[in-house]
Amino acid sequence: MNNNNLLLKSILIILILFTSCAKIPDDQQLFINKWESLKKTKNYSGGEKHLKNNRATITKWYGEFVEYKYDRILLKHKGIEYNLYPEISFSNEGAKLRSLQKGDKVNFSGRLNGEKSITNSGALSEPEMKVICNKLTNTDEDIVYFKFSQKEIEEFRLAEIEREEEARRRSRMCKLPGCNRDGNGWNYYSTSQGSYFGMEMIGCVRKYETGGYCSRDHCAQGS
Repeated sequence: MNNNNLLLKSILIILILFTSCAKIPDDQQLFINKWESLKKTKNYSGGEKHLKNNRATITKWYGEFVEYKYDRILLKHKGIEYNLYPEISFSNEGAKLRSLQKGDKVNFSGRLNGEKSITNSGALSEPEMKVICNKLTNTDEDIVYFKFSQKEIEEFRLAEIEREEEARRRSRMCKLPGCNRDGNGWNYYSTSQGSYFGMEMIGCVRKYETGGYCSRDHCAQGS
């Protein structure tokens, strides 16, 4: 083999190695470096601040795919787990996510939501970071597993607030089916309320200000 062939072969190997290396964002590398330093010195208070209390916004961080569950995507890189919880509940993105294979290289964006180990020592030794994720792609970004726009996120949050308010409203309503009035604390008690001429007295009483039935009449009907 002549020198020219050797040179071409060396260039090809270098190019293959270069293209196979993942680009790690500077802020992610700084995050890893600081964790490794805190771990080495067993600085648990510093680890709590850096890991458990971290709510930083992140863009195009890198990880290797481990597994996908119905509400979580697990990635790993350099000894750190990243548990991705999508900003919006999945609709039809599941099929794309199920195409991921263990070891696939991906980029993710969103915000950190702290570390989920029970103890600071556990967090420092093997971090399990939570990430509220709004975008997940392969490293070439020609495959988008999911991506949520700011408008979609805001609409989803508004719908969540409305659902919670409706649930609270329904929890206050009279227990009688079809009645939309607020409950006024009327309830039917099956335990003894005393006796009169040897007959047990049980029935509707108003014990609270809210909840239950709206009136004695509706309480009796519902009982």
